[in-house]
Amino acid sequence: MSGEVQNNRQKSDIYLGFGGGLLHSNSKNHVPGKIEHGVMWPLKDSPHNAGYFLDIHMGESVIGGSVKGKYSYDLNEKVSITGGLGAEYNKFKQLKDPQFMPKSSKYDVFISPEVYDRNAKVKGVNYSETTVFGSVGANYNLSKDLQLSGSLDLGCKLSELPSDLESSERSKEPLKPTFSGKLNVGASYNITEILSIGVNGSAPLSKKSDGYVGLSLGLRF
Repeated sequence: MSGEVQNNRQKSDIYLGFGGGLLHSNSKNHVPGKIEHGVMWPLKDSPHNAGYFLDIHMGESVIGGSVKGKYSYDLNEKVSITGGLGAEYNKFKQLKDPQFMPKSSKYDVFISPEVYDRNAKVKGVNYSETTVFGSVGANYNLSKDLQLSGSLDLGCKLSELPSDLESSERSKEPLKPTFSGKLNVGASYNITEILSIGVNGSAPLSKKSDGYVGLSLGLRF
């Protein structure tokens, strides 16, 4: 759960999150856990608030993180509107999928490259992605302890891939920009003044976008 659903925070928060993320670059890469940190400050006792959010996430064959600057304006005691700018970086380690080679098309029998050629090796591929984005959204305090949030992230994803996927040491292709967008929704409930639980999800808006769904435990200190 992202800490962004809580507004008007004057203390530092740490969120321990667990969930599953479908990263477009490799559908086998999931993000089962993340550590998040966020803080918002009121600006001179005004309805304006500013802060930042950081996270480190990791999963099967991927490690990454993000940083986001955020601004919010309190329309009233229940509703605030939000905006921000951010960037996310992911580094992947992927094994090339084994290819099966036909031994005899007559009998439709297949063998793996390791059997076909004992010297065949499936090499790992390292590559990275950087996403820069802008965000707009709103928070709604349903009650004193229950907060809802929604936001829209729109930006550009830059992918860097090796020119030859069989070797990560060969020259890499130039960064190729693609549109990236997702719709974020979340809810957070304050169990005590220092402890909260939450759920959140992100729905991708394009084939090049990433999605996420997860739970979190928040601590305020």
